[in-house]
Amino acid sequence: YGAGSRVMLLIDDVPALQSDAGFPNWGDIPVENISQIEVLKGAASALYGSSALNGIINIRRKEVGINPETEVSLGYTSFSDPSDLIKKWWDESPYGINASIVHRRRIKEKLDLSASFFYRKLESFNDETFQDRQRVTLNMKYKISPRLYAGINSIFNFSESSDFFVWQNDSDGAFRPYPGNVSVKNNDRFMIDPYLIYYGDDHTRHKLQMRYFDINNDNGLNQSNFSQMYLSEYQFQKKLVDLDANITAGGLIASTDTDAELFGDSTFNNLNSAVYLQLDKKFIKKLSVGVGARYEYNRHKSPTRFMGVDIPNGISSDGEMVFRAGINYEFNPYSSVRASWGQGYRYPTITERFIRTEFSGFGIFPNVNLTPEKGWSSEIGVKQGIKLLGYEGFLDISGFWSEYEDMMEFTLVLVGNQVGFQSQNIGNTVIKGIEFSTFGRAFVGDIPINIYGGYTYVDPKYKEFEGVVKIGSSSDENILKYRNRHNFKVDVEADLTTLTFGVSAQRVSNMVAIDAALGLLDGANITEYRAANDNGYALFDVRVGFVFSDLKLSLLANNIFNEEYTLRPALLEAPRNYSIRLDYDL
Repeated sequence: YGAGSRVMLLIDDVPALQSDAGFPNWGDIPVENISQIEVLKGAASALYGSSALNGIINIRRKEVGINPETEVSLGYTSFSDPSDLIKKWWDESPYGINASIVHRRRIKEKLDLSASFFYRKLESFNDETFQDRQRVTLNMKYKISPRLYAGINSIFNFSESSDFFVWQNDSDGAFRPYPGNVSVKNNDRFMIDPYLIYYGDDHTRHKLQMRYFDINNDNGLNQSNFSQMYLSEYQFQKKLVDLDANITAGGLIASTDTDAELFGDSTFNNLNSAVYLQLDKKFIKKLSVGVGARYEYNRHKSPTRFMGVDIPNGISSDGEMVFRAGINYEFNPYSSVRASWGQGYRYPTITERFIRTEFSGFGIFPNVNLTPEKGWSSEIGVKQGIKLLGYEGFLDISGFWSEYEDMMEFTLVLVGNQVGFQSQNIGNTVIKGIEFSTFGRAFVGDIPINIYGGYTYVDPKYKEFEGVVKIGSSSDENILKYRNRHNFKVDVEADLTTLTFGVSAQRVSNMVAIDAALGLLDGANITEYRAANDNGYALFDVRVGFVFSDLKLSLLANNIFNEEYTLRPALLEAPRNYSIRLDYDL
């Protein structure tokens, strides 16, 4: 339902999940000013906390350079008719517009300043839905002395939008909302992140970072929520030169106040605090070992009685210690093996415990007695440089295994006479699989061809599968809901200096199990549609880029074969669409 996450999203090392619901708002990410995206798979709870059970995504903004920079980007997307014309409801093609400008400069060798503006307008292929979003960012970093820096980063997000959860039917209503299903939203969100960094003369670094995160989601359908988060984290790093090791230690405290129609117009407080320690060391220059530990404490403060359930003193709390260890051995710069194991712990969000709302006749019910989920994940992998038939690159092969106790998921329930969903501890689960990936370059004559490809197989199961009644699954097969077992993707790009040409493809297997209750929506035909479209989907995209000095023109065609597909039940994704983008560096 959009609550809870096992992957932590960070922006410049600061947690960016909406704290009362524990999910990311991708509109908060300053895509116009990104330098790199760091992805760490596996349990990262030692450094990053309970929402990093499966890993982290860290977005880093571009640093200011010596010379001033200004970047302007304009984009336009037009959506084609669907392959099944009976599903078309529009007379004029749906479209989207993007525009952004970024400026970065250094002032008198002391102050680094960057600012950006982003605008997006979408008249969607989904009827009665739209998006109108503006985002402003301002980042300042001041050099107080050669060792001491102070700064502040900020993001201001304003949007009006509407969307729906389930289609009207699988035919002429596939891009139309089910009755009573449209949610109109007016959202104002902003983050202000002051920080202080000091570099000691003994190979140490002290970092104090803070965040004030204000959210005002004024939604329809009794789903408005308002929250304010205050976060402070101190982190200490020291390089032990003689031991060729690094120590990272720190502590964090975050407090969130929430008042929402979603929670019965009651006021709640979520307190999260933690201390952590990690040691990374190299042995014989080829072997790297890392170990870490974190203690985390969570507390919810709520009314003493909620929806008929007594909560002693209005306090619910829990604490947990987690550990992580990893090892990497590098035979040479082109060959290495790795292994990691880490524990995870996720405390339920306020939304998962206290939400009460409705959509399309279904209830979303609170579960005050929800307990934390715990688990561990492990990986073993090999990375090998290869030269084969003119191709030079790397091949990475890995296997992963994760187990969870008291896993939390929204599950079909019957409360009184109303059917709906409630976050529940569904029991113990195991998720294992394998992953292959390669990236590198080949040449056709003098033309370099960049190649990336990957395949992932995942086998997600309940340890004790007690049948479809308890878990509300649409399948009698032992598989977790909303999972795809197979995912294959490849991307190939030719670089002719002033011209680039690329193609990408993705093949995803069928989603075997969903919530059986979705099949109860009268006239939506969700069960029938899934039975007729049970072979997954394949997507193909093409792009061309022209580079003229400081100007780049990009032409993109996505879903070129106009595949009809869903990422989740009863919500079709975009038909074939064409985009043009202009990037100019001043």
